Amino acid sequence: MLIGCAMSLAYELRIFDQSDSGDTARGSSNPREERRSEQIARLQKLLYLYAEQASLRLGCKSVVPQGLYHTVAATVTASKTPLYGGTESWQHFMASWIELTKLVRSMTDVLFPSLLVTKHLLTSGRYVNLVEHFQPLLSAWKERNLTLSRELCF
Repeated sequence: MLIGCAMSLAYELRIFDQSDSGDTARGSSNPREERRSEQIARLQKLLYLYAEQASLRLGCKSVVPQGLYHTVAATVTASKTPLYGGTESWQHFMASWIELTKLVRSMTDVLFPSLLVTKHLLTSGRYVNLVEHFQPLLSAWKERNLTLSRELCF
């Protein structure tokens, strides 16, 4: 319920409007606009993560619209250098969680699209091939993100 309220409020505050966020304010010389742009990008990432993680835990379809998915993906790749108050470790942490969440979402969509498909995958043994497909992706995520996490912490 709280995530739903936060999403509704974010839409009312126009947090997900493309014209109000991203590169338009970052290019300006106004520090207030730059700070607002950074705050909007952070809010987008947090709301995306909270909504996706909740839907994954509950086993239901995502409530995150495709537009937000693409907006967050763009902000993750665009925000390599933090602006106000954004530390490198926070940026890395959020990018790692978003990447992992997207990976888990794709695995869930493939392995558990419906009860009937999941039952068929289990009885036919096809799930082994699918799990083997995702194993290198998870290993690559672990190597890339957990190695860098140790470097940022020490």
